[in-house]
Amino acid sequence: MKMKNLLLALVFVLSYFSYSQNNDNSHLSEANRVLLEELNAQEDARLTRVNTFLTSHPNVKAMLINDGVRLMYIYDVIDGKPIYRSTDNLEAARATKTVELWTGGSLGLDLNGEGMTVGVWDGGPADNNHVEFENAAGTDSRVTVIDFAVIDGDSGSFSSHGTHVTGTISANGTNPNAIGMASGVDVKSYNWNNDEAEMVSAVNDVTSPIIISNHSYGVPIDQGNGNQ
Repeated sequence: MKMKNLLLALVFVLSYFSYSQNNDNSHLSEANRVLLEELNAQEDARLTRVNTFLTSHPNVKAMLINDGVRLMYIYDVIDGKPIYRSTDNLEAARATKTVELWTGGSLGLDLNGEGMTVGVWDGGPADNNHVEFENAAGTDSRVTVIDFAVIDGDSGSFSSHGTHVTGTISANGTNPNAIGMASGVDVKSYNWNNDEAEMVSAVNDVTSPIIISNHSYGVPIDQGNGNQ
């Protein structure tokens, strides 16, 4: 139990440290600064609720594995009940006809995402060393890790689900069958802690603001125990 709480606390500390070190908010408007303060206060309150609940309920698991596959991690406590977050994803380049926007697509638009930046929030950062995330010259990664803490239960320095989702969005097509929806786009990779406040900062970033964000996670209906 002590180890569980220690690991959970470490994740929260690392997430907060990463967030605070990577955000200079002096350029934000007064309205956005106020919003950011409110969101950070809400995040602090959420973390306190989770830590307090786990301390007083030693038999409750911080992480669940549902059906041996899906990982769920406690995210909040509402009305005395733990709320878990889990990852999900839907590969849809063909289903949404995104392929028609690409170079060689039927629309003739040749849009592959070059010069644009998106944010991906997930259970942890993507593996930015993966060959599918290399730039066109093969000299650097198009994925910048902002939050280094992995919080969805994966071992190691990156989230396999976060990497998969980032690949669905931005893989360069080294493997033609794995090409992403925007194979030239740059990605900022986050974990889901403090996601709302981080989005405000990312949109207002001076050098490389994100134009859109992806969040392939949510609250599972069954909460891992069959209760809706």
